[in-house]
Amino acid sequence: MQKKETNQIKKYQDCVLEKIISLKETKSYIAVMKSLEFEDNYLVFSVGDIEATLLTIASNKDIVKLHRPDTFDIYINTLEKLGNEIREILITEKKGTLVTSEIIIYNELENNIVSIDCRPSDAINIALKKDLPIQIKEDILSSYEESISKIYIVDSSVNSGINDIFYNNLPLEQLEKKLQECIKYEEYEEAEKIKKIIHDKKRN
Repeated sequence: MQKKETNQIKKYQDCVLEKIISLKETKSYIAVMKSLEFEDNYLVFSVGDIEATLLTIASNKDIVKLHRPDTFDIYINTLEKLGNEIREILITEKKGTLVTSEIIIYNELENNIVSIDCRPSDAINIALKKDLPIQIKEDILSSYEESISKIYIVDSSVNSGINDIFYNNLPLEQLEKKLQECIKYEEYEEAEKIKKIIHDKKRN
Protein backbone atom coordinates (compact mmCIF):
# COMPACT_ATOMS: atom_id res chain seq x y z
CA MET A 1 0.00 0.00 0.00
CA GLN A 2 1.62 3.20 -1.14
CA LYS A 3 0.52 6.55 0.22
CA LYS A 4 -0.62 7.77 -3.20
CA GLU A 5 -2.90 4.76 -3.67
CA THR A 6 -4.31 5.12 -0.17
CA ASN A 7 -5.24 8.75 -0.75
CA GLN A 8 -6.80 8.01 -4.15
CA ILE A 9 -8.98 5.19 -2.86
CA LYS A 10 -10.00 6.42 0.57
CA LYS A 11 -9.49 10.18 0.18
CA TYR A 12 -7.32 11.12 3.14
CA GLN A 13 -5.83 14.52 3.99
CA ASP A 14 -2.46 15.12 5.66
CA CYS A 15 -3.09 16.71 9.05
CA VAL A 16 -1.16 17.93 12.07
CA LEU A 17 -1.87 18.11 15.78
CA GLU A 18 -2.55 21.83 16.15
CA LYS A 19 -3.10 21.93 19.91
CA ILE A 20 -4.39 20.23 23.04
CA ILE A 21 -7.15 22.18 24.83
CA SER A 22 -7.78 21.79 28.55
CA LEU A 23 -11.44 22.13 29.58
CA LYS A 24 -10.93 23.22 33.16
CA GLU A 25 -14.61 23.17 34.10
CA THR A 26 -14.82 19.45 33.32
CA LYS A 27 -11.15 18.51 33.92
CA SER A 28 -10.96 16.95 30.45
CA TYR A 29 -8.94 17.50 27.27
CA ILE A 30 -9.55 17.65 23.54
CA ALA A 31 -7.08 17.18 20.68
CA VAL A 32 -7.43 19.51 17.69
CA MET A 33 -6.23 18.08 14.36
CA LYS A 34 -5.91 20.49 11.41
CA SER A 35 -5.66 19.68 7.69
CA LEU A 36 -2.55 20.84 5.85
CA GLU A 37 -4.48 20.84 2.58
CA PHE A 38 -7.61 22.87 3.38
CA GLU A 39 -7.61 25.76 5.83
CA ASP A 40 -10.90 25.03 7.61
CA ASN A 41 -10.81 21.22 7.86
CA TYR A 42 -10.51 19.89 11.40
CA LEU A 43 -11.07 16.84 13.55
CA VAL A 44 -11.58 17.39 17.28
CA PHE A 45 -11.86 14.54 19.78
CA SER A 46 -11.52 13.87 23.50
CA VAL A 47 -8.36 12.47 25.09
CA GLY A 48 -7.59 11.46 28.66
CA ASP A 49 -5.25 13.43 30.91
CA ILE A 50 -2.38 10.94 30.52
CA GLU A 51 -2.80 10.88 26.72
CA ALA A 52 -2.90 14.70 26.66
CA THR A 53 0.38 14.84 28.61
CA LEU A 54 2.08 12.30 26.32
CA LEU A 55 0.93 14.12 23.19
CA THR A 56 2.19 17.43 24.57
CA ILE A 57 5.60 15.87 25.27
CA ALA A 58 5.79 14.26 21.81
CA SER A 59 4.79 17.48 20.03
CA ASN A 60 7.55 19.34 21.88
CA LYS A 61 10.23 16.67 21.51
CA ASP A 62 12.85 19.23 20.48
CA ILE A 63 12.36 21.02 23.80
CA VAL A 64 11.42 18.18 26.17
CA LYS A 65 14.27 15.68 26.23
CA LEU A 66 13.52 12.29 27.81
CA HIS A 67 16.47 10.61 29.54
CA ARG A 68 15.17 7.11 28.82
CA PRO A 69 12.98 5.61 26.06
CA ASP A 70 9.25 5.84 26.75
CA THR A 71 6.62 3.25 25.78
CA PHE A 72 6.27 4.58 22.23
CA ASP A 73 10.04 4.63 21.70
CA ILE A 74 10.20 0.98 22.80
CA TYR A 75 7.32 0.06 20.46
CA ILE A 76 8.95 1.82 17.50
CA ASN A 77 12.42 0.43 18.22
CA THR A 78 11.06 -3.13 18.59
CA LEU A 79 9.21 -2.94 15.27
CA GLU A 80 12.24 -1.58 13.45
CA LYS A 81 14.65 -4.11 14.99
CA LEU A 82 12.36 -6.86 13.68
CA GLY A 83 12.61 -5.52 10.13
CA ASN A 84 9.47 -3.41 10.03
CA GLU A 85 8.94 0.08 8.67
CA ILE A 86 6.12 2.32 9.90
CA ARG A 87 4.80 3.82 6.68
CA GLU A 88 1.51 5.55 7.41
CA ILE A 89 -0.67 6.75 10.27
CA LEU A 90 -4.36 6.81 9.37
CA ILE A 91 -7.37 8.10 11.29
CA THR A 92 -10.20 6.29 9.61
CA GLU A 93 -13.54 6.73 11.34
CA LYS A 94 -15.50 8.66 13.96
CA LYS A 95 -18.70 7.33 15.53
CA GLY A 96 -19.98 9.32 18.45
CA THR A 97 -16.94 9.81 20.69
CA LEU A 98 -15.12 6.75 19.32
CA VAL A 99 -12.33 7.60 16.86
CA THR A 100 -10.51 4.72 15.15
CA SER A 101 -7.03 4.74 13.67
CA GLU A 102 -4.52 2.41 12.04
CA ILE A 103 -0.75 2.09 11.83
CA ILE A 104 0.37 0.82 8.41
CA ILE A 105 3.54 -1.27 8.68
CA TYR A 106 5.73 -2.77 5.94
CA ASN A 107 7.80 -5.87 6.71
CA GLU A 108 10.82 -6.05 4.43
CA LEU A 109 11.67 -9.69 5.23
CA GLU A 110 8.21 -11.00 4.30
CA ASN A 111 7.50 -8.24 1.77
CA ASN A 112 4.00 -7.59 3.07
CA ILE A 113 1.98 -4.78 4.61
CA VAL A 114 -0.11 -5.06 7.76
CA SER A 115 -2.56 -2.69 9.44
CA ILE A 116 -2.67 -2.41 13.25
CA ASP A 117 -5.75 -0.99 14.96
CA CYS A 118 -4.98 1.50 17.74
CA ARG A 119 -6.24 4.51 19.64
CA PRO A 120 -5.81 7.82 17.77
CA SER A 121 -3.74 9.34 20.58
CA ASP A 122 -1.26 6.43 20.34
CA ALA A 123 -1.14 6.66 16.54
CA ILE A 124 -0.53 10.43 16.68
CA ASN A 125 2.22 9.95 19.28
CA ILE A 126 4.03 7.52 16.97
CA ALA A 127 3.58 9.88 14.01
CA LEU A 128 5.09 12.75 16.00
CA LYS A 129 8.08 10.67 17.05
CA LYS A 130 8.70 9.43 13.49
CA ASP A 131 7.89 12.78 11.80
CA LEU A 132 5.20 11.08 9.74
CA PRO A 133 2.12 12.87 8.37
CA ILE A 134 -1.14 12.00 10.09
CA GLN A 135 -3.67 11.14 7.41
CA ILE A 136 -7.34 11.66 8.29
CA LYS A 137 -10.23 10.47 6.16
CA GLU A 138 -11.94 13.42 4.48
CA ASP A 139 -15.50 12.54 5.46
CA ILE A 140 -14.77 12.92 9.20
CA LEU A 141 -13.17 16.36 8.81
CA SER A 142 -15.29 19.49 9.22
CA SER A 143 -15.00 23.19 10.06
CA TYR A 144 -13.51 24.10 13.45
CA GLU A 145 -16.85 25.39 14.74
CA GLU A 146 -18.69 22.25 13.66
CA SER A 147 -16.01 19.96 15.10
CA ILE A 148 -16.10 21.73 18.46
CA SER A 149 -19.91 21.71 18.54
CA LYS A 150 -19.93 17.95 17.95
CA ILE A 151 -17.69 17.46 20.99
CA TYR A 152 -20.06 19.48 23.16
CA ILE A 153 -23.04 17.50 21.86
CA VAL A 154 -21.71 13.95 22.17
CA ASP A 155 -18.87 14.07 24.70
CA SER A 156 -20.11 12.83 28.05
CA SER A 157 -17.22 14.44 29.98
CA VAL A 158 -18.15 17.89 28.64
CA ASN A 159 -21.84 17.43 29.31
CA SER A 160 -21.56 15.38 32.50
CA GLY A 161 -23.87 17.57 34.59
CA ILE A 162 -26.55 17.65 31.89
CA ASN A 163 -26.28 13.91 31.35
CA ASP A 164 -26.72 13.14 35.07
CA ILE A 165 -30.08 14.90 35.07
CA PHE A 166 -31.04 13.29 31.76
CA TYR A 167 -30.16 9.76 32.86
CA ASN A 168 -31.98 10.03 36.18
CA ASN A 169 -35.19 10.75 34.29
CA LEU A 170 -34.89 7.83 31.86
CA PRO A 171 -36.81 4.57 32.41
CA LEU A 172 -34.74 1.44 33.10
CA GLU A 173 -35.25 0.01 29.62
CA GLN A 174 -33.76 3.10 27.96
CA LEU A 175 -30.93 3.24 30.49
CA GLU A 176 -30.01 -0.37 29.66
CA LYS A 177 -29.98 0.50 25.96
CA LYS A 178 -27.80 3.57 26.58
CA LEU A 179 -25.43 1.43 28.67
CA GLN A 180 -24.92 -0.98 25.78
CA GLU A 181 -24.23 1.94 23.41
CA CYS A 182 -21.57 3.32 25.77
CA ILE A 183 -19.88 -0.07 26.02
CA LYS A 184 -20.00 -0.49 22.22
CA TYR A 185 -18.29 2.87 21.65
CA GLU A 186 -15.81 2.33 24.54
CA GLU A 187 -17.25 5.16 26.67
CA TYR A 188 -16.41 3.26 29.85
CA GLU A 189 -16.56 6.16 32.30
CA GLU A 190 -20.05 7.03 31.12
CA ALA A 191 -21.02 3.35 31.25
CA GLU A 192 -19.99 3.16 34.91
CA LYS A 193 -22.11 6.22 35.67
CA ILE A 194 -25.15 4.65 33.99
CA LYS A 195 -24.56 1.33 35.81
CA LYS A 196 -24.72 3.17 39.14
CA ILE A 197 -27.96 4.92 38.18
CA ILE A 198 -29.47 1.59 37.06
CA HIS A 199 -28.38 -0.02 40.34
CA ASP A 200 -29.93 2.81 42.41
CA LYS A 201 -33.19 2.69 40.42
CA LYS A 202 -33.47 -1.08 40.92
CA ARG A 203 -32.89 -0.74 44.67
CA ASN A 204 -35.63 1.84 44.91
